[in-house]
Amino acid sequence: MNNSSDTPISTAVVTGGHDYEVVLFFTMLLEGPRGEHLEALEQISAARQGVVVLHHSILAFPYSVFWRRWTDLNDLSHSVDPPEPITTEVAAPDHPITSGLVDWEMVDEIYRMGGPSADSKILLATRHPHSMRALAWARESGGQRVVCYQAGHDHQAWTHPSYRTMIERSIRWCAGRI
Repeated sequence: MNNSSDTPISTAVVTGGHDYEVVLFFTMLLEGPRGEHLEALEQISAARQGVVVLHHSILAFPYSVFWRRWTDLNDLSHSVDPPEPITTEVAAPDHPITSGLVDWEMVDEIYRMGGPSADSKILLATRHPHSMRALAWARESGGQRVVCYQAGHDHQAWTHPSYRTMIERSIRWCAGRI
């Protein structure tokens, strides 16, 4: 694996193993996975491809033990508040994804739900009274790197420089590049 930060990273934004280093999910599918979709997820896992799970994708496949292993969320009961200002705190300043970042505020949806287990490294958090505490977390399981990041409802998050840095670094970390 080439660790040069100048080398482009092949990334898929759809399910399916193929030759991609990282697969990014931004879909909240409530059915399945079954058949070829389950096979694609199993191929991603078997190939130890990196996985980035964004925003409402953390709620996908509510009955899938497989998906729960990636997201490390066992209780998906939740409610969602409309976008509002939320302060994001860097919870792991020593992690390669968050290194050098400082706390920031951006407008995004607020998810009220539980968080990941102690098996995950909390990267970003908030003290917003209506939000889940963990906003982003990373884990390694079976030689596979996974990052989950709850933020990212719309352009107000997508265009924020710190959000964009988190996405880029999450992809790079999952690809083993940082």
